[in-house]
Amino acid sequence: MNISEIFYTIQGEGMFLGVPSIFVRTSGCNLRCSWCDTPYTSWKPEKNLMDIGFILDEIESYGNCRHIVVTGGEPLIQKDIVELVDELKRRNKFVTIETNGTVFAPVDADLFSISPKLRNSNPKGKWMVLHDEKRINVPVLKRLLQFVNDADKLYQLKFVVEGDNDMNEIQKLVEDLSSAGIKIRNESIVLMPQARTKEELEKGYLTVIELAKAYGYRMTPRFHIDVWGSKRGV
Repeated sequence: MNISEIFYTIQGEGMFLGVPSIFVRTSGCNLRCSWCDTPYTSWKPEKNLMDIGFILDEIESYGNCRHIVVTGGEPLIQKDIVELVDELKRRNKFVTIETNGTVFAPVDADLFSISPKLRNSNPKGKWMVLHDEKRINVPVLKRLLQFVNDADKLYQLKFVVEGDNDMNEIQKLVEDLSSAGIKIRNESIVLMPQARTKEELEKGYLTVIELAKAYGYRMTPRFHIDVWGSKRGV
């Protein structure tokens, strides 16, 4: 597998905010978000091949941490992702998969953190058309959520939000998914401010708090940016 970094920290956002976790960050992504905070996994993906045994040894080197977050990049494009998650589950790990929701793989994760990309992610230049065409894949999202519901797994739909203009797009997507018979609870929809620095984050918090109140959705802080900014590996 192509792995950018493995490190021990706390989960900085979402359902398990604050929980000590080992992050396994894969390198390589099928999208090119304009505000990507890990460009070394997407715009200029690092190449660092590791076999599953080595990855597991690196995880165990941090001691008895149960929570593992497999992120990216886009981890579901890695060909051995199912095998890696299966091995982690055999070791009694609680596994979160962070995915953009455009690719399906039958991974036995405990939490599916699905982050569909809104129009605010569109880059300028040659990647714009390709990114815009791929960033939302409703059939794959339906398949992912049906798989999650059938397997009785946890999930969250996590959106990067810049302002009120983003909410119509979120509402339309939720309606499309609900029309397919997928029940989505408001508490499973998570809003977070678009930010790569503490300054950007502080400006975005009040906007996102008010939107969460208006729509009845959850809002998540982003502790890792609050504490470390754009520093990697923490």
